[in-house]
Amino acid sequence: MTKTIKRSLALLLALITLFSVCTCLASAKETGAKSLYFSQVTTNASISSGGLLNIKNSYIISSSAFTSAKISTYVERKVLGLFWVKVDNGQPDKTWVAYPTAIVYDQPYTLQLSQTGNYRVTAEYTFYGSNGTESITKQPTATY
Repeated sequence: MTKTIKRSLALLLALITLFSVCTCLASAKETGAKSLYFSQVTTNASISSGGLLNIKNSYIISSSAFTSAKISTYVERKVLGLFWVKVDNGQPDKTWVAYPTAIVYDQPYTLQLSQTGNYRVTAEYTFYGSNGTESITKQPTATY
């Protein structure tokens, strides 16, 4: 009985140590990575008391190798506390799509919400240039 408890504790300790090491490596990779093209990428979302969702996508390019970008933005509402469902914004596939070539980009979107709840904006940025392709996703949330 004592042998089984010791083995179980040793296994548990090994798993905790492995998980800790993996978490540290993953966070180091995220903070240490340098972008191929941009110095800043942001997506902000806020909802007024009347239910007007304001979204702002922006980026600043820091590389002369940049040529263009594709930014796909959509809104989701949490249903039954479990599932995210796309909200109709009047666009094909319920998604705003932009193809900017500017070095400094700033694009606002607004959407009148018809229901209260928890909302998530997903903005998928893809940058193109002579150094290859680079992608980043931003997902701010807001409550109405």
